[in-house]
Amino acid sequence: MRAPDLEAPRTGRSSTRGRGGAEARAAYAFIAPFLVFYGLLKLWPIAYGFWISLHNWDTIGFNITFAGMENYGRALRDRLFVNEWDALVSDPDSALKNYYVAPLPQIGEQPAVWGGSHTYVVPLGANADPARVRAAVEYLKFFWDNNLEWARTGHATVRQSVQDSDEYQALPHRDEYVSFGDNVVFNPTTVWAVGFDQVLHEEVTAALLGEKTAEEALNDAQARLNDVASFQ
Repeated sequence: MRAPDLEAPRTGRSSTRGRGGAEARAAYAFIAPFLVFYGLLKLWPIAYGFWISLHNWDTIGFNITFAGMENYGRALRDRLFVNEWDALVSDPDSALKNYYVAPLPQIGEQPAVWGGSHTYVVPLGANADPARVRAAVEYLKFFWDNNLEWARTGHATVRQSVQDSDEYQALPHRDEYVSFGDNVVFNPTTVWAVGFDQVLHEEVTAALLGEKTAEEALNDAQARLNDVASFQ
């Protein structure tokens, strides 16, 4: 007698697996826009910034050379960025044997030196937390109290008492350009101040590279600044 054929019971796994795969694909489709925007706005800037840090950038000639991790090594070794120039002077293999720091020559009838600054804003709002406001002010006061340390990197000090101090005057090359503080002029407080900086940077660079004469660069800068100011 022939044994009857036995059919394995159907468990429904294949259909469940199919539904699960469809649900997973649908979930990925829903989060895909977020992942795309997150990658473009968050991950890409981080990756690009890291790539930039691996290169040396010549802001005048716009030449880019690969430096690897050397920039990070210098940041850890050198406390003072100004001292990098001094390190070149002391290097017997360097072509730089000495250097002098001076403000730009006077342009126009009135002596003036451009001044910029990092700006901190403490938003108070209608219901500001006094503890948080106090913490923010104490943070700013720390920079004020330690302004000499900030000035060691080559930045100008914002405190007259620091500028007049023997310790500041003893920093490398400070006595060569400290007088510029007497003629500092800040950008006007307008919405086009950033454009003001960019226009001057482009025109001065063109003059330094020999693409324009100094007179052409100044005339073009004046015309472009008038255009920018007319839109404020």
